[in-house]
Amino acid sequence: MPTKGEIEAAIATAVKQFKKEFMGRGPRETRAYLLDDAVLVRCKGVLTPAEEKIVQDSAGERARELMKQLRHEVVDVGRPLLEKEIERITKCQVKTILSDISFETAESVFVFAMDGVPNISEA
Repeated sequence: MPTKGEIEAAIATAVKQFKKEFMGRGPRETRAYLLDDAVLVRCKGVLTPAEEKIVQDSAGERARELMKQLRHEVVDVGRPLLEKEIERITKCQVKTILSDISFETAESVFVFAMDGVPNISEA
């Protein structure tokens, strides 16, 4: 039976790999936190060079909203792959995935609501 830290590390690796392979660029840093029947994943350094340029040069919110909308669409398309990996690691079913991105801090978050609490070793 895995420890809490082992599950968190495996989830962080899975999300980083998903972002790299499915979205085209992985985050600079990824941390996962197991919180009872939920998992919070925080990714830092998630913007592509093009997104960074748009954020720096764009005075309006329109470009940010379009980029955010595109990111949400990409996550929705890749959701089955991400769910499958999180379920494999936690041995719990994913009920909901929530995600958001901050262009100001170049961070994104995922929250996975699970159907139960993963079994963990106290070691």
